[in-house]
Amino acid sequence: MNFSDFAHTYQSFRAAFSLGDKRTTKKALKELEQVIKQIEKSRVMFTSGQNAMEGIAMYEQMAHLGEEMMKPMMMVKYTQKAEMMRTMLQNGMIEGGAPSSAPDAQGTVNVQGFGNIGRIERNPNYQSFESQFDQAIDLADKGFYYSAITQMEEMERKSVANPFQNVVVNYNLGAICFTKLGKGKRAKQIFEGCVRAFDGSPSLAQQGMPMHAAALENLMLLSLDFDEYQKWANELRIVAPDSAILSGQFPAVKEKVEVEGWAWWQSMFAIAMSYYNRNDPAKDPGLYGNAASVFDLVIENRRSLRLPREEMRTALYEYNALIIKIVSENIKTEENAGRPLRPEEYLFMLEQGRNTIDAYKDITEGDANIAHERQTYTMYIDALTQ
Repeated sequence: MNFSDFAHTYQSFRAAFSLGDKRTTKKALKELEQVIKQIEKSRVMFTSGQNAMEGIAMYEQMAHLGEEMMKPMMMVKYTQKAEMMRTMLQNGMIEGGAPSSAPDAQGTVNVQGFGNIGRIERNPNYQSFESQFDQAIDLADKGFYYSAITQMEEMERKSVANPFQNVVVNYNLGAICFTKLGKGKRAKQIFEGCVRAFDGSPSLAQQGMPMHAAALENLMLLSLDFDEYQKWANELRIVAPDSAILSGQFPAVKEKVEVEGWAWWQSMFAIAMSYYNRNDPAKDPGLYGNAASVFDLVIENRRSLRLPREEMRTALYEYNALIIKIVSENIKTEENAGRPLRPEEYLFMLEQGRNTIDAYKDITEGDANIAHERQTYTMYIDALTQ
């Protein structure tokens, strides 16, 4: 495999993507990433400075694609790979690259953000981190969320001594919680930690700029009042002033709140419901985890949001419908592929959803739709634990 194979496969992907068919696009993206893995396995990027530059361009193209497809983990994954290649090239760690510092006594060079790492053939620690990181992201992409989270949490503990690796792991852990699991509260806490890390280290902020911008944008979407939303927007203007959310969503939300007098919970409902469309599958973005995360925060903060009782019931129904949708689609994918189910990957989400219903019996009692959701949870849990 070489870079011309990537270019050809990328064009095939763009053709599939333009058709708007989710299944075709998903298959084409998988083929594209397989080509990248083959190129990485061949190690052609490490044979010359020119090939390293080709590799950087490939990764940056994929990072832009991740942004276009609203896949933050994909964007960060390939941004990190591009940054690593660029750093190695600049520090003379690839033949044909211009070294900016001399090796130390152990044959390593000091690379800001990565710590002391060896030349690529003597770099088992970083290769181990990158391999584990890719494996965790791959698990999340396949819907094996429990395994992905478990691996990410272990990597987070092991990467404390390396600020850049630690923030990469934390950001992606937050992204999985936000976009896959509907854990808005935890995602918000993690993104806030990432922003604090970037604010405390200019070099880290420069190296991780795409993650910094993405964390700020995610915090806007997970804000609990307009003042907080505006605060994150102001910070995002400094880090990434051309972010689409600043010229698109922000003025629309500002008008709703300041001109039309919307309560903040109404803005949160609007943000959540922009991620899915139950009535028209052709217009359904399918971002069920994102939507569930916002509803998770609505439910958790119902008192401070002054959420009316009827709207609380709506939030509970929507949240649980989304969690059931996420789990059922993943199970269907596994069954269609003929793979045995892994109950542990889904049970924690099903139990989390059922517990949410039980925690608000005073509100859900007598609601036939929510009662049906609870029955659905129990049906799945019983089937997976037999």
